[in-house]
Amino acid sequence: GTLTASVDGLGNLKATSVAVQYTGTAGAVTAGTKVSVGSQSYTFSQAIAANTVAFTLKGFSADIANFVSLSGDLGFAKTGTDIVAVGSNVTA
Repeated sequence: GTLTASVDGLGNLKATSVAVQYTGTAGAVTAGTKVSVGSQSYTFSQAIAANTVAFTLKGFSADIANFVSLSGDLGFAKTGTDIVAVGSNVTA
């Protein structure tokens, strides 16, 4: 999906594409699994391994308190006790 957030006096955040992956230790999600909440549903196109925590922000931009602007494509994942961060086209 997309992201737009504004905190008065602090800043604005936007991303043209956002993806979040999370699975607990109980099991993985297989490709083709469909989840529904009310009238909304989503079918996973890719499998997600057990114990996954990850998110990506494409087309990310932020203006923090008219002090600094950030932009780029970002990804974060937790692997064991390590946090992995990657980025491309990142500017500040």
